[in-house]
Amino acid sequence: MEQIYWINVRDKPAFLVAVMKELSGDESYIEFQGDLSRCDFSDVGGVPVAADVNRRDKGALKVVLALTTENIKPILKQVLPEARVVHQIEDISIIKNNEEQLLIGDYFHNECISVAPMLSIEFLSTLKENGIIRKIQTDAEAKAKYL
Repeated sequence: MEQIYWINVRDKPAFLVAVMKELSGDESYIEFQGDLSRCDFSDVGGVPVAADVNRRDKGALKVVLALTTENIKPILKQVLPEARVVHQIEDISIIKNNEEQLLIGDYFHNECISVAPMLSIEFLSTLKENGIIRKIQTDAEAKAKYL
């Protein structure tokens, strides 16, 4: 089984930028769900892969975009201002090669951020050394506190 890590993030925008850069490329997609009413993704290259209203969450919008190196800047231009990525976007995920590699839930809640194997422990350790991440736990370590 491949290792999953649970991440406690200090600098949320810097973490998102770093992970987007690391995972961008062919067969990579980023999904945002939440209040996207102030976001205009028309500058993002290509057509959004999907966009729909999630009725269970009173009109929360879900958008899936191709995550290419060219799309990183226009995507960030929409989600970073006014701390949207932390206060208005509830969930973020990145899928690469048909596997979820990043899951951020509940507005970057400490216990709702996990990464899969394409983000190596070396990459995560570098982010920790740079002060972007506070703590890295294996899946077993994170779950042990609840047992």
